[in-house]
Amino acid sequence: MKYYVFCFDIADNKVRYRVSRILLDYGDRVQGSVFELALKSHHDITKILEKINKIINPMTDDVRYYYLSGESLRRSKNLQGERVKQTPAIIIV
Repeated sequence: MKYYVFCFDIADNKVRYRVSRILLDYGDRVQGSVFELALKSHHDITKILEKINKIINPMTDDVRYYYLSGESLRRSKNLQGERVKQTPAIIIV
């Protein structure tokens, strides 16, 4: 599993919504424009980046992503000192 944090500053509401929908297909929103993704393969990140690049305006929009190693994820906490919860790779309903 590969863990990423995506964040963005997008001017247009429709584009912002579309980018959010793409990211929600792969992970969870943790704040307004911040998403945590647990991806199974490098192919997933490539697919996400291709989709987002097709709809944003690089002159006005800023989308960033950060890879989190397993160690980084284990050491991550919120301001209350609680460990950041990991999204399960599989959810059975």
